[in-house]
Amino acid sequence: MSTGGATRAQLKNGAEGIAYRAEQLAGVAALFHQRIPVGVRDAGFLTTIQHALVESARVNARALAWFFTRESDVNTSMFPSNWEDDVVSVARKIGPISQHLGHASTGSEEAEQHPGRWPIPELAVILVGGHARFVQALDRNNETYEVNWFTPSPVDTYHRDLTAVDPLSSPTEVSDNPSVAKLTKALQHYLQGHGLQTP
Repeated sequence: MSTGGATRAQLKNGAEGIAYRAEQLAGVAALFHQRIPVGVRDAGFLTTIQHALVESARVNARALAWFFTRESDVNTSMFPSNWEDDVVSVARKIGPISQHLGHASTGSEEAEQHPGRWPIPELAVILVGGHARFVQALDRNNETYEVNWFTPSPVDTYHRDLTAVDPLSSPTEVSDNPSVAKLTKALQHYLQGHGLQTP
């Protein structure tokens, strides 16, 4: 595998960037699990905060998914290892996130509804857990990169923010939007077959 011609400084920046994405996604999932304990009394402001958190989760989930599927500038192929994980197959199913992210849509001809509930806990547990397993599998003696570049540690992030988040016992309600419903069902099916796979 090749680092794609990236320098050590670029690899370090990429590792830190993807670790940040994992931390953000895990943090949003933890906030939603705790029912967003934000000291805001104004309902409009609280709604804005909730929507901003959903957008943040989706952006960071997409970045992590693209890291696994090698669709971004920073991806698993830049950090040579023999790592293989089923999270790659589930990461390929995030199309609805891109479809609805960053722009409004009229939907399909069948008037596909606004997405509604997004499976943020499922995304976080699967993608952050996969990232943690990836970092755990890296060669600590490789001269191309250093494992500690993935800071904050995705293993620590998972244990700090996601150990209380259990989408197996409390799954996200399936959206009426067909594409988001399909994503939610795929994530839930993955979790049912693989469990939480705590790193």
